[in-house]
Amino acid sequence: MTDQSQTVSPMRDLENKLLFSDPKNKLALLSLISATLGLKVKEATVIDGKTIRSKERASIDNEKDIALSFTEVDVLAILPDKSKVIIEFQMAYQKFWGKRALLYAVNRFAQQLEFLTDEKTSTYQNIYPVYIVSILDHNFFRTYKGLMSVFRVLEENRLEPLLDEFGKEMLKLIFVELPKYDQADESVSQLLKDWCQYFNNEELSEETDQDVKFAKRILESYQHNKEVQQMIETARLRDIANRDVGREEGKREGKKEGKKEVAIKLLESGFSMKQITRLTGLSIASLQELARKHNITGKNIT
Repeated sequence: MTDQSQTVSPMRDLENKLLFSDPKNKLALLSLISATLGLKVKEATVIDGKTIRSKERASIDNEKDIALSFTEVDVLAILPDKSKVIIEFQMAYQKFWGKRALLYAVNRFAQQLEFLTDEKTSTYQNIYPVYIVSILDHNFFRTYKGLMSVFRVLEENRLEPLLDEFGKEMLKLIFVELPKYDQADESVSQLLKDWCQYFNNEELSEETDQDVKFAKRILESYQHNKEVQQMIETARLRDIANRDVGREEGKREGKKEGKKEVAIKLLESGFSMKQITRLTGLSIASLQELARKHNITGKNIT
Protein backbone atom coordinates (compact mmCIF):
# COMPACT_ATOMS: atom_id res chain seq x y z
CA MET A 1 0.00 0.00 0.00
CA THR A 2 1.16 3.53 -0.68
CA ASP A 3 2.69 5.44 2.21
CA GLN A 4 0.37 8.40 1.64
CA SER A 5 -3.32 8.15 2.46
CA GLN A 6 -5.73 8.30 -0.45
CA THR A 7 -8.37 11.01 -0.07
CA VAL A 8 -11.82 9.51 0.50
CA SER A 9 -14.65 10.57 -1.79
CA PRO A 10 -18.44 10.63 -1.19
CA MET A 11 -18.96 9.73 -4.86
CA ARG A 12 -16.54 6.80 -5.24
CA ASP A 13 -18.27 3.43 -5.39
CA LEU A 14 -15.89 1.72 -2.97
CA GLU A 15 -16.58 4.09 -0.08
CA ASN A 16 -20.32 3.92 -0.76
CA LYS A 17 -20.33 0.12 -0.82
CA LEU A 18 -18.60 0.10 2.56
CA LEU A 19 -20.79 2.78 4.09
CA PHE A 20 -24.25 1.80 2.90
CA SER A 21 -23.72 -1.98 3.08
CA ASP A 22 -22.77 -1.89 6.76
CA PRO A 23 -25.81 -2.78 8.94
CA LYS A 24 -24.59 -0.29 11.55
CA ASN A 25 -25.19 2.49 9.01
CA LYS A 26 -28.70 1.37 8.05
CA LEU A 27 -30.35 4.67 9.03
CA ALA A 28 -28.18 6.50 6.50
CA LEU A 29 -29.23 4.05 3.76
CA LEU A 30 -32.91 4.40 4.70
CA SER A 31 -32.57 8.18 4.60
CA LEU A 32 -30.99 8.11 1.13
CA ILE A 33 -33.66 5.75 -0.23
CA SER A 34 -36.39 7.93 1.27
CA ALA A 35 -34.86 11.06 -0.27
CA THR A 36 -34.57 9.63 -3.79
CA LEU A 37 -37.77 7.57 -3.93
CA GLY A 38 -39.89 10.07 -2.02
CA LEU A 39 -41.06 7.31 0.33
CA LYS A 40 -41.06 6.93 4.09
CA VAL A 41 -38.82 3.87 4.24
CA LYS A 42 -38.50 2.34 7.70
CA GLU A 43 -36.62 -0.84 6.83
CA ALA A 44 -34.30 -2.18 4.12
CA THR A 45 -31.96 -5.13 3.81
CA VAL A 46 -28.75 -4.76 1.82
CA ILE A 47 -28.14 -7.59 -0.62
CA ASP A 48 -24.56 -8.54 -1.44
CA GLY A 49 -23.94 -6.92 -4.84
CA LYS A 50 -21.25 -9.50 -5.69
CA THR A 51 -23.98 -12.03 -6.55
CA ILE A 52 -24.81 -10.01 -9.67
CA ARG A 53 -21.49 -10.94 -11.24
CA SER A 54 -20.89 -14.30 -9.62
CA LYS A 55 -19.10 -15.64 -12.72
CA GLU A 56 -16.43 -12.94 -12.60
CA ARG A 57 -16.24 -13.07 -8.82
CA ALA A 58 -15.51 -16.79 -8.97
CA SER A 59 -12.47 -16.11 -11.15
CA ILE A 60 -10.60 -14.10 -8.51
CA ASP A 61 -9.42 -14.76 -4.99
CA ASN A 62 -12.10 -14.32 -2.34
CA GLU A 63 -10.42 -11.36 -0.66
CA LYS A 64 -12.54 -8.53 0.73
CA ASP A 65 -10.70 -5.70 -0.99
CA ILE A 66 -10.67 -7.40 -4.38
CA ALA A 67 -14.29 -8.56 -4.19
CA LEU A 68 -15.59 -5.10 -3.32
CA SER A 69 -13.76 -3.62 -6.26
CA PHE A 70 -15.45 -5.98 -8.71
CA THR A 71 -19.10 -5.68 -7.68
CA GLU A 72 -21.46 -4.75 -10.50
CA VAL A 73 -23.67 -2.35 -8.54
CA ASP A 74 -22.82 -0.04 -5.69
CA VAL A 75 -25.79 -0.60 -3.36
CA LEU A 76 -28.54 -3.20 -3.75
CA ALA A 77 -31.30 -3.26 -1.12
CA ILE A 78 -34.65 -4.96 -0.66
CA LEU A 79 -37.58 -3.20 1.01
CA PRO A 80 -40.11 -4.93 3.31
CA ASP A 81 -42.56 -5.28 0.40
CA LYS A 82 -39.74 -7.08 -1.49
CA SER A 83 -39.21 -4.22 -3.93
CA LYS A 84 -35.60 -4.01 -5.11
CA VAL A 85 -33.66 -0.75 -4.98
CA ILE A 86 -30.34 -0.33 -6.79
CA ILE A 87 -28.32 2.83 -6.10
CA GLU A 88 -25.46 3.63 -8.47
CA PHE A 89 -22.86 6.40 -8.09
CA GLN A 90 -21.22 7.60 -11.30
CA MET A 91 -18.51 10.25 -11.51
CA ALA A 92 -17.41 10.17 -15.17
CA TYR A 93 -19.84 10.98 -17.97
CA GLN A 94 -21.07 7.93 -19.87
CA LYS A 95 -23.06 8.43 -23.04
CA PHE A 96 -25.03 5.21 -22.57
CA TRP A 97 -25.75 5.48 -18.85
CA GLY A 98 -29.51 5.39 -19.47
CA LYS A 99 -29.17 2.02 -21.19
CA ARG A 100 -26.95 0.77 -18.39
CA ALA A 101 -29.54 1.72 -15.77
CA LEU A 102 -32.25 -0.05 -17.78
CA LEU A 103 -30.05 -3.13 -18.07
CA TYR A 104 -29.65 -3.21 -14.28
CA ALA A 105 -33.44 -3.17 -13.95
CA VAL A 106 -33.93 -5.96 -16.50
CA ASN A 107 -31.28 -8.06 -14.74
CA ARG A 108 -33.00 -7.66 -11.38
CA PHE A 109 -36.35 -8.74 -12.85
CA ALA A 110 -34.71 -11.72 -14.56
CA GLN A 111 -32.85 -12.81 -11.42
CA GLN A 112 -36.12 -13.02 -9.52
CA LEU A 113 -36.92 -16.01 -11.72
CA GLU A 114 -34.32 -18.03 -9.81
CA PHE A 115 -36.55 -17.98 -6.75
CA LEU A 116 -39.84 -18.80 -8.45
CA THR A 117 -41.55 -22.18 -8.23
CA ASP A 118 -42.80 -24.24 -11.15
CA GLU A 119 -46.40 -23.82 -10.01
CA LYS A 120 -48.26 -21.54 -12.41
CA THR A 121 -50.32 -20.04 -9.61
CA SER A 122 -47.30 -18.66 -7.78
CA THR A 123 -44.86 -17.78 -10.57
CA TYR A 124 -45.65 -14.19 -11.55
CA GLN A 125 -46.98 -13.02 -8.21
CA ASN A 126 -43.45 -13.39 -6.85
CA ILE A 127 -42.00 -10.78 -9.20
CA TYR A 128 -41.58 -7.49 -7.35
CA PRO A 129 -40.94 -3.85 -8.39
CA VAL A 130 -37.46 -2.61 -9.23
CA TYR A 131 -36.20 0.95 -8.73
CA ILE A 132 -32.85 2.14 -10.12
CA VAL A 133 -31.37 5.29 -8.56
CA SER A 134 -28.40 6.85 -10.39
CA ILE A 135 -26.55 9.62 -8.55
CA LEU A 136 -24.46 11.39 -11.18
CA ASP A 137 -21.58 13.80 -10.75
CA HIS A 138 -22.28 15.38 -14.14
CA ASN A 139 -25.10 16.66 -16.34
CA PHE A 140 -26.56 13.70 -18.23
CA PHE A 141 -29.76 15.30 -19.55
CA ARG A 142 -28.17 18.41 -21.02
CA THR A 143 -31.39 20.23 -21.99
CA TYR A 144 -33.25 19.64 -18.69
CA LYS A 145 -32.47 21.91 -15.73
CA GLY A 146 -34.14 19.91 -12.96
CA LEU A 147 -32.11 18.08 -10.30
CA MET A 148 -34.01 14.79 -10.52
CA SER A 149 -35.48 12.93 -13.51
CA VAL A 150 -37.86 10.01 -12.96
CA PHE A 151 -38.75 7.61 -15.78
CA ARG A 152 -41.75 5.30 -15.39
CA VAL A 153 -43.71 2.80 -17.48
CA LEU A 154 -46.91 4.62 -18.51
CA GLU A 155 -49.90 3.77 -20.71
CA GLU A 156 -49.55 5.89 -23.85
CA ASN A 157 -53.02 7.50 -23.91
CA ARG A 158 -54.15 7.56 -20.26
CA LEU A 159 -50.61 8.08 -18.88
CA GLU A 160 -51.39 5.57 -16.14
CA PRO A 161 -48.41 3.73 -14.59
CA LEU A 162 -47.95 -0.02 -14.82
CA LEU A 163 -48.85 -1.34 -11.34
CA ASP A 164 -48.62 -4.69 -9.62
CA GLU A 165 -51.53 -6.28 -7.78
CA PHE A 166 -50.74 -4.19 -4.70
CA GLY A 167 -50.90 -0.89 -6.55
CA LYS A 168 -47.13 -0.31 -6.65
CA GLU A 169 -45.34 0.85 -9.78
CA MET A 170 -43.31 -1.96 -11.30
CA LEU A 171 -40.37 0.09 -12.58
CA LYS A 172 -38.74 3.47 -11.96
CA LEU A 173 -35.44 4.83 -13.27
CA ILE A 174 -34.35 7.81 -11.17
CA PHE A 175 -31.46 10.10 -12.08
CA VAL A 176 -30.06 12.72 -9.68
CA GLU A 177 -27.65 15.13 -11.42
CA LEU A 178 -25.57 16.77 -8.69
CA PRO A 179 -24.35 19.78 -10.72
CA LYS A 180 -28.01 20.90 -10.95
CA TYR A 181 -28.39 21.06 -7.17
CA ASP A 182 -29.86 24.38 -6.00
CA GLN A 183 -30.65 25.00 -2.35
CA ALA A 184 -33.36 27.47 -3.40
CA ASP A 185 -35.20 24.88 -5.54
CA GLU A 186 -38.55 24.44 -3.79
CA SER A 187 -39.53 21.46 -5.98
CA VAL A 188 -36.94 19.30 -4.21
CA SER A 189 -37.24 17.98 -0.66
CA GLN A 190 -34.85 19.31 1.95
CA LEU A 191 -33.68 15.77 2.66
CA LEU A 192 -32.58 15.30 -0.97
CA LYS A 193 -30.86 18.70 -0.84
CA ASP A 194 -28.94 17.58 2.25
CA TRP A 195 -27.78 14.44 0.48
CA CYS A 196 -26.73 16.51 -2.53
CA GLN A 197 -24.57 18.60 -0.20
CA TYR A 198 -23.04 15.39 1.13
CA PHE A 199 -22.26 13.96 -2.31
CA ASN A 200 -20.93 17.34 -3.48
CA ASN A 201 -18.58 17.18 -0.47
CA GLU A 202 -19.85 20.52 0.87
CA GLU A 203 -19.76 21.69 4.45
CA LEU A 204 -22.86 20.59 6.33
CA SER A 205 -24.78 22.96 8.58
CA GLU A 206 -26.38 22.43 11.99
CA GLU A 207 -29.75 22.11 10.23
CA THR A 208 -28.55 19.24 8.03
CA ASP A 209 -30.41 15.95 8.53
CA GLN A 210 -28.83 13.87 11.31
CA ASP A 211 -28.49 10.74 9.15
CA VAL A 212 -26.65 12.72 6.48
CA LYS A 213 -24.26 14.13 9.08
CA PHE A 214 -23.73 10.61 10.43
CA ALA A 215 -22.79 9.40 6.93
CA LYS A 216 -20.33 12.28 6.67
CA ARG A 217 -18.63 11.26 9.92
CA ILE A 218 -18.35 7.63 8.78
CA LEU A 219 -16.87 8.73 5.45
CA GLU A 220 -14.29 10.94 7.17
CA SER A 221 -13.31 8.05 9.46
CA TYR A 222 -12.23 6.05 6.38
CA GLN A 223 -9.45 8.57 5.85
CA HIS A 224 -7.62 7.07 8.84
CA ASN A 225 -8.67 3.44 8.41
CA LYS A 226 -5.73 1.35 7.14
CA GLU A 227 -7.95 -1.42 5.77
CA VAL A 228 -10.09 1.04 3.81
CA GLN A 229 -6.98 2.81 2.55
CA GLN A 230 -5.69 -0.57 1.28
CA MET A 231 -8.97 -1.10 -0.58
CA ILE A 232 -8.87 2.40 -2.12
CA GLU A 233 -5.30 1.87 -3.29
CA THR A 234 -6.20 -1.51 -4.77
CA ALA A 235 -9.17 0.01 -6.62
CA ARG A 236 -6.94 2.82 -7.88
CA LEU A 237 -4.38 0.37 -9.24
CA ARG A 238 -7.15 -1.72 -10.77
CA ASP A 239 -8.49 1.34 -12.59
CA ILE A 240 -5.03 2.14 -13.93
CA ALA A 241 -4.64 -1.44 -15.13
CA ASN A 242 -7.98 -1.38 -16.94
CA ARG A 243 -7.71 2.15 -18.34
CA ASP A 244 -8.03 2.35 -22.10
CA VAL A 245 -4.99 4.22 -23.39
CA GLY A 246 -6.22 4.22 -26.96
CA ARG A 247 -7.46 1.90 -29.68
CA GLU A 248 -4.78 2.76 -32.19
CA GLU A 249 -2.28 0.00 -33.01
CA GLY A 250 0.63 2.19 -32.00
CA LYS A 251 -0.65 2.53 -28.41
CA ARG A 252 -0.95 -1.17 -27.59
CA GLU A 253 2.61 -1.41 -26.33
CA GLY A 254 2.04 1.62 -24.09
CA LYS A 255 -0.98 -0.07 -22.54
CA LYS A 256 1.09 -3.21 -21.87
CA GLU A 257 3.83 -1.15 -20.22
CA GLY A 258 1.23 0.58 -18.06
CA LYS A 259 0.00 -2.79 -16.82
CA LYS A 260 3.56 -3.81 -16.00
CA GLU A 261 3.96 -0.68 -13.89
CA VAL A 262 0.79 -1.52 -11.98
CA ALA A 263 1.91 -5.14 -11.57
CA ILE A 264 5.20 -4.02 -10.02
CA LYS A 265 3.35 -1.92 -7.46
CA LEU A 266 1.00 -4.80 -6.64
CA LEU A 267 3.93 -7.19 -6.24
CA GLU A 268 5.61 -4.77 -3.87
CA SER A 269 2.33 -4.46 -1.93
CA GLY A 270 2.21 -8.22 -1.33
CA PHE A 271 -0.62 -9.27 -3.63
CA SER A 272 -0.53 -12.86 -4.88
CA MET A 273 0.42 -13.78 -8.43
CA LYS A 274 -3.10 -15.02 -9.08
CA GLN A 275 -4.67 -11.74 -7.94
CA ILE A 276 -2.31 -9.66 -10.07
CA THR A 277 -2.96 -11.86 -13.11
CA ARG A 278 -6.70 -11.29 -12.73
CA LEU A 279 -6.23 -7.53 -12.37
CA THR A 280 -3.69 -6.93 -15.14
CA GLY A 281 -4.03 -9.85 -17.54
CA LEU A 282 -0.28 -10.49 -17.38
CA SER A 283 0.88 -14.10 -17.18
CA ILE A 284 2.48 -15.68 -14.10
CA ALA A 285 5.73 -16.02 -16.06
CA SER A 286 5.70 -12.28 -16.88
CA LEU A 287 5.11 -11.42 -13.23
CA GLN A 288 7.95 -13.65 -12.09
CA GLU A 289 10.25 -12.00 -14.63
CA LEU A 290 9.21 -8.54 -13.35
CA ALA A 291 9.89 -9.63 -9.77
CA ARG A 292 13.37 -10.84 -10.70
CA LYS A 293 14.14 -7.74 -12.76
CA HIS A 294 13.13 -5.37 -9.95
CA ASN A 295 14.49 -7.51 -7.08
CA ILE A 296 11.07 -7.99 -5.50
CA THR A 297 10.98 -10.79 -2.95
CA GLY A 298 8.35 -12.17 -0.60
CA LYS A 299 5.96 -15.05 0.05
CA ASN A 300 3.76 -13.86 -2.82
CA ILE A 301 6.58 -14.41 -5.34
CA THR A 302 6.19 -18.06 -6.30
